[in-house]
Amino acid sequence: MSMIDLEKIAADYKQAASKLQRRIVLCGGTGCVANGSMEVREALCKELAARGVDVEVVLKEEKAGETCFTGTYISKSGCQGFCQMGPLMHIEPEHILYTKVKVADVPEIVEKTLMGNEVIERLLYKSVKTGKPCRGDAEIDFYNRQKRVVLHNCMIEPENVREYIARGGYFGARKAVVEMQ
Repeated sequence: MSMIDLEKIAADYKQAASKLQRRIVLCGGTGCVANGSMEVREALCKELAARGVDVEVVLKEEKAGETCFTGTYISKSGCQGFCQMGPLMHIEPEHILYTKVKVADVPEIVEKTLMGNEVIERLLYKSVKTGKPCRGDAEIDFYNRQKRVVLHNCMIEPENVREYIARGGYFGARKAVVEMQ
């Protein structure tokens, strides 16, 4: 039985991910899905494609001689733990978190944020303490007071084992099977 080269898989995935112009992550937890996050994802893909934006929903493994995808990657995540504000949409590298996103919001998000680099204030979470809009989860008290253990890697695309490996997945299992007694 041959060993899978986890380091190579991780390095290849990180290289491919580093070339992306943008990553949009829609929460795929049950609360967000029940509130329409997958319909938002589908509408976003269609709207961007209609505008000629290079979109992928699966970050494929590169084969020898292929060029790396460099457009917009639309993925889903596991539960982000903020279900009452879902569906949640993270836009990277801008570090924007939109809350309670609906299909009807998609054309405005594409036009203003993705094409025009403008933040849509009405879709941002409003601080309970100050009432001010929070641009991303780093500004939200709900997230700031947490030390995430179980949800530490919740932004990983659940169907992409390569991304899981790039975040350290399976290294402990390999150590237990191969190195430990």
